[in-house]
Amino acid sequence: MKTTKNFDPVLLNKEQSRIDKELSAIYEDPTYDGIIDVNAYCKAPIKILWVLKEVNDEGGYNQRDALSKISLEKRKGWWQTLDPIIYVSYAILNNFITWNDQSYITDKPEMINVLKQIAFINIKKEAGGSVSDDKILSEAYKKYRNIILSQIKLSNPDVIIGGNTLHHLWSDLGIDNKLIKPIEGFDIGYVDTGDTIFINTYHPAYFMTKMSEKDRGEYFDAIVQTVKKWYFNEK
Repeated sequence: MKTTKNFDPVLLNKEQSRIDKELSAIYEDPTYDGIIDVNAYCKAPIKILWVLKEVNDEGGYNQRDALSKISLEKRKGWWQTLDPIIYVSYAILNNFITWNDQSYITDKPEMINVLKQIAFINIKKEAGGSVSDDKILSEAYKKYRNIILSQIKLSNPDVIIGGNTLHHLWSDLGIDNKLIKPIEGFDIGYVDTGDTIFINTYHPAYFMTKMSEKDRGEYFDAIVQTVKKWYFNEK
């Protein structure tokens, strides 16, 4: 079983503020993301980082504040992307529960608090749309590369989950394509470096809007159980 990493919340807050200043010097109206709640993240038994594409919004804002204060009252505006992030993160942080044993968010609203225990970054730090262009994201990665790599280093995650984004990072993270292993029966790739496991999946919204309930459950379990095997050093 992997051991829990120890973090100093004071140092993390200080460094995250420094990264924010560096980001604002690159773009005047950015979306600030990263470790959503430093204290909660430090206490999490497994450190999880989600890497998505861009924010579907008209302008920049502090996404950390927004996600830490989120409620079911406004779920209509965020469920497609955040529901799967909540379900997967909650399962990993709660003994790797299966899809069939998972509660629905509407039945157990406190599940949304798991967002405070994770880190969450976007490739593009500027306002975007509901559909992302990979060429634009590639240019955005070049622009914000140092910020993104600093955020990953700061969060020092055990688990990195990408919503069809990790191909932008592989080279800088020292990951050769030959190391990416498929999960049989699913369009999911993963890399186990020992200290970290990378899971490359569909964008979360695909999980909720394009899959049947049965396929969704099987896909969910494939992600969570892959992380479980890594955590317990199972082959």
